[in-house]
Amino acid sequence: MQKKLILSVPSLITLNYFTIFPEYFISISIIYVLIVGIIVTNNVYNFLIQSVLSNCIALVLLMTSYLIYNDNLLTVRILTFNNSYVNDFLGSFIKITICFFSVLYFSTTASFFKEQKLVSFEYLLLLLFAILGFFLMCNSNDLLTSYLAIELVSFSLYILAAFKKKSNYSVDSGVKYFVTGAIASALYLFGSSFVYGSTGSINFSDCYSLCSCFNSYNPELNLFYV
Repeated sequence: MQKKLILSVPSLITLNYFTIFPEYFISISIIYVLIVGIIVTNNVYNFLIQSVLSNCIALVLLMTSYLIYNDNLLTVRILTFNNSYVNDFLGSFIKITICFFSVLYFSTTASFFKEQKLVSFEYLLLLLFAILGFFLMCNSNDLLTSYLAIELVSFSLYILAAFKKKSNYSVDSGVKYFVTGAIASALYLFGSSFVYGSTGSINFSDCYSLCSCFNSYNPELNLFYV
């Protein structure tokens, strides 16, 4: 008698519950910008190509806004990745707002690049990493996911602050920002350890449910109203 092994596809890759297409789209766009930047830099790189890449990134963010709008999360709240990532209306609205102002920035920075003499494609790449970190931060549902998203944004901004290596002000601001960010990260992890020690979970939904139970406690009857 032969035993048959039946493999079921988890909900992680089921398209009905796979609601992080905007994040994956930006990640693929980062790889695309990296490859194009490396290829172009080997030949020639000037302000015209910088402007073209900036406009392409603005187009990518417009497409990302369409992907977010297409999720239709007005009344639906979806938890994925073992409840560590949540998609709801508030997160989608904030992400669309980030895309809107980012498109305005990338569409109007040609003169800024020429004035500051920024011809490195890594500048645009770091901005995309920061936007990806903001997206992950908007939908994080536990302390660990939010910490990783904050660190992704922070490391990108550290490098952007010290991007002009020939400027003493830029390098000094980058070092000070790095030290301040390291202290803030340590305090965040320290506070997260207290939250985990008190509640036994780092998930925001679990902490909210536990706090709701505490708020519904009646000391006279010794009962919890859930």
